[in-house]
Amino acid sequence: MWEDPYVLDARRKATERESTGGRFTWDRIFGSAFELKVQSRELELDEERSGQALGLSDAERDLLDREGDKMRVELGYLFELGDGRNLVRPSLTYIDNDLDGDAMAQDGYQVAVSWLHRNDSFSWTNNLAYTTLEGDETNPIFGDVNDADTITFASQVFFRNLFGLEHWQPNIAVLYGDHDSDIDFNDGAGWMIAAGIGRTF
Repeated sequence: MWEDPYVLDARRKATERESTGGRFTWDRIFGSAFELKVQSRELELDEERSGQALGLSDAERDLLDREGDKMRVELGYLFELGDGRNLVRPSLTYIDNDLDGDAMAQDGYQVAVSWLHRNDSFSWTNNLAYTTLEGDETNPIFGDVNDADTITFASQVFFRNLFGLEHWQPNIAVLYGDHDSDIDFNDGAGWMIAAGIGRTF
C-alpha cells in the first residue's frame, strides 16, 4: 500500500499493511440448511500519511486514517435442487468497516447468490454479489461522502479425470469487479482470467 495514496505527479512511497483476525462459521444451524459466518479483522499500517502531501491539518488527516477494524456477518441458506447436481446458496451480509478515519469508515450490506453444478466430468461454480456501503463523514479532499456500490462476478470450472489424470483437477476461472463510488477517485474496475491445477489426496 501507499503511505499517502493522494500523492499526484510524484513518486509514492510504499508501506506495509498487517491484517489480523479470525472467522467463526456455524454450518447447518440446528440441523437446517442455514449457515452463519462472522469475520473480524484489524488493519494496521506501518506508515499512515494520507493527505500529508496536500498540506491538510491534523484533524483533516485523522479523517483519512485507513487503520481500524472490519467486520462481516453473513447468513446463507443452501438449496439442493433435483438430484443434487445443482446447489444454490443465496446470502445476506452486514459489513462494518469501522476504520479510525471517519471519512474512510463505511457500513452497509451485500446480497449474493452462488450456484454450483457438478457431474462426473466437471464442477462449475458461479458467484454474483452486489454490495452497497455508506460512508460516515465527508472526505476533506473531495468534499463528498464515500458512498459506494460494488458488483462482482466469478466463474470457475474444475475438470475431473481430464486427460486421464485421476487425482489432478485442472481449473479455469474468470473474475470481474466494478466499484462505483460517489468519490470518483475511489472508482475502480478489473477482470482476471486464471488457470490452475490442484491435487486431491
